[in-house]
Amino acid sequence: QTHKYPGYDKLIRMRMVELQILLSRYYSFHQQQFQRFERQGERDMTIKRIRGYLERYYDQKITLDRLSSIFNISVRQMNRWMKQETGASVIEWLHQIRIEKAKHYLSKNGEKVVAVANMVGYEDPAFFSRLFTRIVGISPGKYRKEAAVERSEHGFGGERIDETAD
Repeated sequence: QTHKYPGYDKLIRMRMVELQILLSRYYSFHQQQFQRFERQGERDMTIKRIRGYLERYYDQKITLDRLSSIFNISVRQMNRWMKQETGASVIEWLHQIRIEKAKHYLSKNGEKVVAVANMVGYEDPAFFSRLFTRIVGISPGKYRKEAAVERSEHGFGGERIDETAD
């Protein structure tokens, strides 16, 4: 024993206990952070997989229950995660994908509205038309006509034809 101060041994023991408490809190905090990070990564991966599935199978009948089963997640949790990640529910995201594909078919191929509705996964053309109008701002038929006019005004390379040139 090198120190003869009264209470020195008790002070050292108290400091060691204090150090153990601090280390325990530090470990617990970082363990929670790691678990939260791990869950976030799992959530992000699940959402990416769901979005990929929707992009790939947009033209088929897709239900929330089916997605829930495929990705082993509850419908409520799936919608909550999707809303947090994208700002849209799963069904809203699916509608966006389908409408973008429909715009492509209407503008590039000049397909009929009923055919396009079926091509992008809608069985009811009236529902498709209402949804398209709500999202795009004009009806699918009008969109197709405007795209046809634009195609006729542009050359095949996408360049505008100059009607004033000699």
